[in-house]
Amino acid sequence: MRRSRAAFLAFSALSVATAGRSQTPPPEGGDQEIIVEGHTLDAKEIAQAVRTISHPESTGGFDSQYPRWTDRVCVLVAGFPLEGAQFIADRVGQVARGLKLDVGEPGCTPNVFILATNDPTKLIATLRLKRHSLVDGKDVPVLRQVQESHDAVRWIGATSMRGSEGEPPTLNGFAADGRAIPQTNSYNGGSRLVAATRMVLSRETIVVDTTQTDGVNFGQLADYLAFVTLAQLNPHAGAPGVNSILSLFPRGNHAPAGLTAFDKAYLKGLYKSTVNAVGTVQQSQIETSVSDAVGTKKHGTDRQGADPQGQ
Repeated sequence: MRRSRAAFLAFSALSVATAGRSQTPPPEGGDQEIIVEGHTLDAKEIAQAVRTISHPESTGGFDSQYPRWTDRVCVLVAGFPLEGAQFIADRVGQVARGLKLDVGEPGCTPNVFILATNDPTKLIATLRLKRHSLVDGKDVPVLRQVQESHDAVRWIGATSMRGSEGEPPTLNGFAADGRAIPQTNSYNGGSRLVAATRMVLSRETIVVDTTQTDGVNFGQLADYLAFVTLAQLNPHAGAPGVNSILSLFPRGNHAPAGLTAFDKAYLKGLYKSTVNAVGTVQQSQIETSVSDAVGTKKHGTDRQGADPQGQ
């Protein structure tokens, strides 16, 4: 993969692409080893993997929820060669549509920013000074951690709390119609613990360090970026013991060719989980989805293998 010539300073100076309907072929990225593993996971391994890669959002007290996109997703990719940028934007959009998400057409207002640079620290500092809408300046420790990180891909997202039906709160904690949005839990018919809120993703800013992408092709990178865009993941966890595109760094061309059965089952479980359930229930629903795909109850030799052809 070619490296960008300079750190990202302004969108107008770079090749910029937004998600479209048609997917362009991936630019050449060298030979790639496709790994197919027949190992299945037991319930304990699945639960551990889901907990390890996830980063649920606190809703107050001891409660949390797994954020997901509910509004339109509009992807902007900058800093890559134009063909590569377009491929990444299209692939993220394709995976999002596979999850039944609304994906904006070219010209939409971006809420996902994927930025490539050979100097991530300088870029993030520039964003903090000149592009406040792309990073959340309220969480200074997180910003500092992201800026000082040496990871090949770094991200900082924004979430928002909404009422259980998706209504946004006002500054005084009430919905636009004057109805209060409580932050306590209740039982729905006594059958499932649910919350009076839902957590949604509202913005994602992802910075790719092009000095660390040798041996990685655009197909792998696009699927990695799709995963971290569409779920709120632990940026420091990886996916130990699991065949996942999250192992892309530092495995490079020894990593899967794209989203694996585990990855797709995680995303499917996330977006099919009860949106206003508490985090423990949502986690269980994600685990069930993963178990259906790669659990010990399944048989075969390629259930964790990479499948780069669509969602």
